[in-house]
Amino acid sequence: MPGAWFAQPVAVTTEKKRLSPQGRPDAGARARDFAYLALAFASIWSAFACVPLGAPGAETLVSGRDGGADTDRDVGSTSPAPSSTDAHVDAGVGTGADADAAGPGRDAASGGNCVSDRVDVPAGQGCTCAWVDCEATELECACDVGCYADDADCLIETDGQGGGSSNNETLGTCVIQCDPESDLSEELNCTATSCEPTPNSVSIEPSSDDPQPTASALDAERDPVVVKVLFVIDNSASMLDDQMAAACAIDEFFDAASANEAVYETGVLTTDIFGDASAGAYGEVCTNPTATYDSNNEYSRPPQLVGLSNACNLEPVCSCASGQSPGVPEACSFDSNGAWLSNGDANSRRLLRQLIVQGQACSGREAGLEQAFQFFAEMERAGTFDASAPHEVVVISDEDTFADATDPSPYGRICSFSMAKRHTETIPDFEPPSPIGQSCIESLTDFYKYYFTSRGIIVNGIHFTNDCRVRTTEQTGHGYLEVIEATGGEVASICHCETFPDFFAKVGARTSDLSTSLCFPEGTDPDPSTIQVTYTEVEPNQSVPKSSSDGWTLDTSRNCLTFSGSWGDKHGDFHVDYVDRNVPLPPKPDPVACLDPSLDVLEDSLAVTCDGSDVPRDATNGWTFDAANKCLTFHGSWTEATCAFEVHYF
Repeated sequence: MPGAWFAQPVAVTTEKKRLSPQGRPDAGARARDFAYLALAFASIWSAFACVPLGAPGAETLVSGRDGGADTDRDVGSTSPAPSSTDAHVDAGVGTGADADAAGPGRDAASGGNCVSDRVDVPAGQGCTCAWVDCEATELECACDVGCYADDADCLIETDGQGGGSSNNETLGTCVIQCDPESDLSEELNCTATSCEPTPNSVSIEPSSDDPQPTASALDAERDPVVVKVLFVIDNSASMLDDQMAAACAIDEFFDAASANEAVYETGVLTTDIFGDASAGAYGEVCTNPTATYDSNNEYSRPPQLVGLSNACNLEPVCSCASGQSPGVPEACSFDSNGAWLSNGDANSRRLLRQLIVQGQACSGREAGLEQAFQFFAEMERAGTFDASAPHEVVVISDEDTFADATDPSPYGRICSFSMAKRHTETIPDFEPPSPIGQSCIESLTDFYKYYFTSRGIIVNGIHFTNDCRVRTTEQTGHGYLEVIEATGGEVASICHCETFPDFFAKVGARTSDLSTSLCFPEGTDPDPSTIQVTYTEVEPNQSVPKSSSDGWTLDTSRNCLTFSGSWGDKHGDFHVDYVDRNVPLPPKPDPVACLDPSLDVLEDSLAVTCDGSDVPRDATNGWTFDAANKCLTFHGSWTEATCAFEVHYF
């Protein structure tokens, strides 16, 4: 009965303590006193609780060291094995918490997810310690009572008043507070807080690969397009033999231009902008009866293609020499009713030969590029100029292109922007450069370079060169040469007729390429090293090699693929893979550094320093961690940091 327990008197026996030589109670006496007191208090508590000592369900707090192997809490898998006398060890000494509530990873079943599971518990030298928290910042230690002595060789040293210290690497970083010594002290109990265990450390060098350009693709049908080739013939004095030599060499153009099933049209203009009608050396009248400019240097009308107005039987006398004759006087008559000649017309070759031999009875104020410019400008005004289709100009002249710009006479000058009214206001998408100072020739040259390059018109020329000075009345064709170079055309010297066949072969080959090329869209800048071409017109698809003799090449001046050899006349569907250098590169990825995959890293314990300074864990300006791959990615200003990075972890 509970009442019976209360009726029983409790006897407590005490005896005078014997002091040790150091002035402390004899250890044996203190032990006996403590045992008596413990038994008395236990009896009282048992009476109040109505539970006999040692009965099932009773929790015994073991404060004795039991040979130094026991503690008064569960210290996890890293602590010494508990005493065989322990029925249960309170995991939350001083907190009332049980083992599971003391934090993850406090025992073997936790998987070691606490810093305290990964740091050795300070032990030995008369003390046994256990981590109190998961972060390993707080320890509780129980030491032999002899550690109160000033000269004791213990893990924890105390002044007896509660102030503690330690030479241990871990405990040395802690703030140690111990129980002051008393007559009843059976052991030294201490708490260590603000501990900072030394983590593992590894050096890293974050890096990132260069961003890879975005791949582009083009699916296009390769079919011949019509190329318009405008021949501009100087019909002034001294040109007859040069016209004959060109007419004789023109077959090289026809053969090369017709390759790969190319299609093209030819037409003829003259360099005469004033339309003189005087009789020529052979009795013929000027072959350009209409004038582009009048005597006041004012635009009159656009130039017209030259036509044949009679049944001309002229056949050129083909020899590369001066003084070649067109045959009989008045062999051919011309008018301004010409038209484009299709290469599909069987008579077009013969007719073009005849139209090239224009004679030498017309004005000496030659302006071949002005004639070509005004001809195409009129097509633009009329809406008949197809900017997507190829156009070429072939000039044959022994003078430069400025209509005797240095001649002060009223007929002698045709200057851009100022001296002549050139009817340029109504040309669509027209933004010519401003004049350069007072130089008419420089301004006009820049104007022609702007116009022909902006319209994609390739200018080729046979003109007077510096080595042709045996004749002193002609002008070296500097203006022609600058425009030819600007547009990527072919050039030959008019005083070397032996080079005419090669010149025309090159112009013809370019014409064929223009007709049969596969061109990239405007604004595209393909990297030649990345281009892969596939012919998809047949099954299975066929890879087209990069080859100048049997495959494709890139014409960078036109941004087009040209085909040769067995691929020259294969038309139809093609697929082109390439990298467009005009497409911006993707942003450079943030640098990454990966740890050894075999490392067992506690993610929450990670810390990073850069030359000793802390790097924050931040997705905007710091670092993030990919636990699956054990990789750290750096962000913000840290992507460009050049300091030494270290990762600290448990």
